[in-house]
Amino acid sequence: MSTTEKILFDPIAESRPLRFLILEDSELDVELLKAASRTDEFKFEYKVVSNRKDFEKNLSLYDPDVILSDFTLPQFTGLEALKIVKDRNVNRPFIIVTGAVDEETAVACIKAGADDYLLKDRLTRLPSAIIHSIEQWKITIEKENTRIELEVSRYRLRELFKRIEHIRDDEKKRISLEIHDQLGQELTAAKLGLFWLKQNIIINSKENKNDCKPLLSKIEELIDLSGKTIKTIRRIAHQLRPVVLDDLGLFPAIEWMVKNFEDSTDISCSFNHDLSDELIGKDFSSVAYRIVQEGLTNIMRHSNAKYCGIDFKMNKENLHLDIWDNGKGFDMRENKETNKLGLFGIIERIKPYNGQMQIESEPGGGTRIIIRVPSENIGT
Repeated sequence: MSTTEKILFDPIAESRPLRFLILEDSELDVELLKAASRTDEFKFEYKVVSNRKDFEKNLSLYDPDVILSDFTLPQFTGLEALKIVKDRNVNRPFIIVTGAVDEETAVACIKAGADDYLLKDRLTRLPSAIIHSIEQWKITIEKENTRIELEVSRYRLRELFKRIEHIRDDEKKRISLEIHDQLGQELTAAKLGLFWLKQNIIINSKENKNDCKPLLSKIEELIDLSGKTIKTIRRIAHQLRPVVLDDLGLFPAIEWMVKNFEDSTDISCSFNHDLSDELIGKDFSSVAYRIVQEGLTNIMRHSNAKYCGIDFKMNKENLHLDIWDNGKGFDMRENKETNKLGLFGIIERIKPYNGQMQIESEPGGGTRIIIRVPSENIGT
């Protein structure tokens, strides 16, 4: 992330003199510049150089506030000096002062990045040109600082969102394990206890010739209910955080999800990828899994599709994830339908990774969710 200088002082308001770096080979012209620069608005000190070597050296050593440059020197030009300033990212006002300049040359100077240009026989404007250039420099630096601060804030927000997602996944994993291991085991034990009770009632009823059919029927209902509850608990635990995602990786977890999706719906689903799990970092694996989960949920609820698909591809620039169906589709001009699909969650998940999402759909033509994430952002 790029950085720029902060304006730690106002060079006009501060009591210290402004530092002028004067690129000029004529002593008389230097004296004219000094005389023209005298004003009540500011004080100044100066350093005079007349060649490329001294100019490059004093850009850093002298650290000028303003650069005043002749346009033509024996073996150096003002435009060459300006190019050096720009190449080194020296953010200082650069004013060209020349004996004669045509309109084409003046335009070339401004296009090259000069803040102003003056004729040597019209130097009365020099103090105001210096003040104006410094004020414009301050505005430019302040804008750049604001831009960088905004970038930093966005970066921190993305990192915070990643952290929140990481904490959320860890908590889901903890709850999932607790539900599966603790509650699941307790219900399994209760089911086994009901089996034991059933068998003992049968034995006792035979010995005592009692009619226990109503009691046995009730126990059978409880055994059946226990079995359904255990299945529900396992399903909820897997939805919170599938064990296969942690144990085997993203793509086996999606294969497991697709199989469950097909088993619970009348929709066939294809899953295609040419990647290995090693290419996908742990954090983004969770994100990708949730995106696919959300996509399949949307297809199940809204599409009326008979067939759908999930496609993963990756090149040097981006990871490509497409989730599509052959369902009823919708009119893209109707934003309400897009909102109803609940895609805001997907957008928020890929934001921290600088990802982008696009939707393609038309009535009767199915829907395709297209996701692109920079490859460099999905690794470990």
